[in-house]
Amino acid sequence: MKNRNIPFGYRFEDGKIVVNPDEQNTLQRICSEYLDGRSLLQIANGLESDKVEFAPGIITWNKARIMRIVDDDRYLGNATYPQVIDEATIERLRSRKASRNTQTSTDRQSGIYLLKVPIVCPSCGNSMHRLQDTRCKCTQKWVCNQCHIQIKKEDAELMEDIVDLLNGLIRNPEIIRSVQPRQSEPSIEQRRLDNEIARTLEGYDFDKDALREKLYQRASLGYLQVGDEAYVEYKLKNTLEQHNILDGFDSELTNKTVKLIRLAENGSVSIILINDQEIRKEQTDHANSNPSDAT
Repeated sequence: MKNRNIPFGYRFEDGKIVVNPDEQNTLQRICSEYLDGRSLLQIANGLESDKVEFAPGIITWNKARIMRIVDDDRYLGNATYPQVIDEATIERLRSRKASRNTQTSTDRQSGIYLLKVPIVCPSCGNSMHRLQDTRCKCTQKWVCNQCHIQIKKEDAELMEDIVDLLNGLIRNPEIIRSVQPRQSEPSIEQRRLDNEIARTLEGYDFDKDALREKLYQRASLGYLQVGDEAYVEYKLKNTLEQHNILDGFDSELTNKTVKLIRLAENGSVSIILINDQEIRKEQTDHANSNPSDAT
């Protein structure tokens, strides 16, 4: 079997090494599946099943070929090879490789793995992704692909901070308030109806049924602009009032009441509730420090 003389993902063109678009798609597939937790053998079997070519006429894949791709720093780009994989993805691949031997003992049906709420970057607001590296003292960190900010935060510490914030709300649901809705400008149709109604009322003899119809139309358009802020506030308060004080992380309650989690560069945590209200530690400290309120 003939071996490739350049890495998978590249080809020669006019005497230079350039990106091979078809193989680049396969590279992205390999990276995505590896980061999603598929084993090297599963990835290789999938590529063979789909008859993806490793080289012209060769559709045989194995674990060694997949691992060479995962390990190859040339995909980051250098004087000879153009960049095919971005630095953040390469770092995630390395982290996945470093921890893969310990992942078999990880319970993915508990703790942080049940958290469905996005962790957002304090700088740009984009979602961050979690990396785990057992070689470091702090084995977990959160990384923003947009800003490349890295924030070290152990899973246990993150979940404890979320529990503290939610317990403050359980003890004192009155902290929750509706975010003041933004006043919407009348639409063109609303303004048209307003003008027609005003002109009709200026006259002495008008069709009351026609006026009534216009008033109904105007009221209907106005009703469509009414937000559900009060209902969301009621729903949040009711959910928390009925909940017992948390002894540990509750993924169900978190996913139900929290829209986003903001992780500051110093590691502090705030939560944005489903009513778009941000809750910080200082807002709940007083409630959490008063055990007589606990039920």
